[in-house]
Amino acid sequence: MNELQRPHSSELARLAKEGGRLSEKSMKALQLSTVSREVENALENTATIGDGGPVTLVTMMPDDSGSMFSSLLSPPNRYVGVVQGHNELLASLKAGAEFKRTLLQTRLLNGRLINRFSPVKNCIELDQYKYQSGGGTPLFMQTLFVLATVVMKTEELEQRGSPVNSATLLMTDGEATDWSELAQSQVAGVVADMRAQGSHIIAGMGIGNPLLYKPTFIRMGIDPDLVYPATSREEILKIFRTFGEAAHSQAIVLRH
Repeated sequence: MNELQRPHSSELARLAKEGGRLSEKSMKALQLSTVSREVENALENTATIGDGGPVTLVTMMPDDSGSMFSSLLSPPNRYVGVVQGHNELLASLKAGAEFKRTLLQTRLLNGRLINRFSPVKNCIELDQYKYQSGGGTPLFMQTLFVLATVVMKTEELEQRGSPVNSATLLMTDGEATDWSELAQSQVAGVVADMRAQGSHIIAGMGIGNPLLYKPTFIRMGIDPDLVYPATSREEILKIFRTFGEAAHSQAIVLRH
């Protein structure tokens, strides 16, 4: 596995549109310069499996907003649960034979890349130094960047003949600081296109008040059945395990 020369993300968006995997609206959103720059950065030095075999993409986007770390707003050890959940899932991916053809991406909500799409055996854990408060909650724009990266990596691999499934877990308390009708429409459009393919799972882990995060996830177009409430460290760990089972199912589907 290594990075091979790939088309620019704007070209990958065009190819996805021509192949019926992206709508005209989503293609234009993902070709915007702000999105394209972020995706190109996220795809830099990512691994590529070039043998035409099946690939599973797993993505986690932990919320690193200030409210996740505030002792006034956050239940004790909530952020600890996120760290432990991420690392437990990573360990299970490394241990599972079915994940040998899985690439993992970890991108914090404020944009810091911990793991670029890489073989799970090469991915690193979160810790208190890597997972720190990044500031606000640019939820819609960062979700667009994350999903765009998944779409483009999928298209890159499929252009090389590899069937791709993906599982993406978005984590947030829902207190978005960048909501707009346009941003919501762009995210919802990409989510709808991904869901229509039947090969992408997009789930939401809601941390804190469900009156904040649940409507936000639903406005993004995420299946309400895939919005999981997490009010404690134990629930956070449970959701990571549930998501891990979903990723496992995606990996198994491609091999049968």
